[in-house]
Amino acid sequence: MKILITNDDGIDSRGITLLEELALPFGEVTVVAPTNDQSGTSHALTLHHPLRVNHVNENSYSVYGTPTDCVHYALLDLYGESQPDVILSGINLGPNLGTDVWYSGTVGAAIEGALSGIPSIAFSLVSTPSRVYQEELAQDFIPKLLKKIQKMDRSHLLLNVNIPSSEETEYDVEVTKLGSSYYEGNLKKNMDPRGNEYFWIGGDKLPFDETQGTDSFAIGRGSVSITPLRLEMTHFEKMEFLKHNLL
Repeated sequence: MKILITNDDGIDSRGITLLEELALPFGEVTVVAPTNDQSGTSHALTLHHPLRVNHVNENSYSVYGTPTDCVHYALLDLYGESQPDVILSGINLGPNLGTDVWYSGTVGAAIEGALSGIPSIAFSLVSTPSRVYQEELAQDFIPKLLKKIQKMDRSHLLLNVNIPSSEETEYDVEVTKLGSSYYEGNLKKNMDPRGNEYFWIGGDKLPFDETQGTDSFAIGRGSVSITPLRLEMTHFEKMEFLKHNLL
């Protein structure tokens, strides 16, 4: 397989290094990732300044841009007509559960791949309560998933995968739906040294959705969560409602 790897934590992230190590036995790997941390950039595309690309080594490139920029550049310039067989985004250091997918640059990169018709998977590693990232479970699970992906029909494949930090050798894998995730809204106002006002967006995450069948419920049980996503956003039921109430 030809495998394109990207992320939103930046080219120097431990997560992308680990993902590259795990993917190498499965084919020809190319890494194209942001130069700097781009967490929270969602599916943003840079339109108002040029992209600068640095050739890091033989198969690795850094882009002064967003994760979506990285995929866009890779597909249109590096690969051209010979497109990758799969795009892997991550491993994000931190969860992308529930409504996090709307903000996540990790998921945004996978969505860009799917929009181009390429099977794409976003990987995230959920830290322990003490914010420690244990890689053992990810090291075991990701090669198993890639082996299965090699053999299956990958058309229209867009997955959001969350992996708990764990040293466990036995674990469950659950196919889930997106749960609900919320943050306590927080906008901090401060003054810079020149007396100019500035704001910093923040906010602590509220407890995860504990509804059975959700991604956060699975993670809470110590299971790997695999959530299939789709690009079709039309609310078909609401279409019928509007036809009867507006037309």
